[in-house]
Amino acid sequence: HQISLKCGDAGSATVPPDSNDLAVDGMTFSGVSAVGPSSRASTALSTPTGQYSFRKVFLYVGGPVGTTTRVEVVPPSDAMLFYVDADTWMSALTDAEMVRQSVSSLSVEECGNTSTGYFGGVLTKSSDCVRLRITHQGQTDTRTVQIPVASTTCAP
Repeated sequence: HQISLKCGDAGSATVPPDSNDLAVDGMTFSGVSAVGPSSRASTALSTPTGQYSFRKVFLYVGGPVGTTTRVEVVPPSDAMLFYVDADTWMSALTDAEMVRQSVSSLSVEECGNTSTGYFGGVLTKSSDCVRLRITHQGQTDTRTVQIPVASTTCAP
């Protein structure tokens, strides 16, 4: 299951990404350190289907304006991506709604502003770290990153 977010769904961060944030091919994962342990902790989500760890990660997307980038969970994993438009992010979603709206694959549009990006994060039932595959529109090469969810670092 995949969702697609366009520039009209994006929001603006109050500041540009930190220089120590994990950045891969123009995509920056806010709050995920590229140089050491990440300080932001995960949040526990409780649903009828079980407990999840959720880590907020504002996603800055760089590249040619109007192009899209696909982010997907690398199997095998029980991890999911929860990314929504800015209005939905600001609303009071229940834990169960967040899990229900989560997907394994996400497509995001580049909007041409360094402080613009997408609200959301990564959730998982059992993984400390989640591997994500990044593919830019029109390219066959992919990159893989690890996002610490229930921990502060991931093994290389």
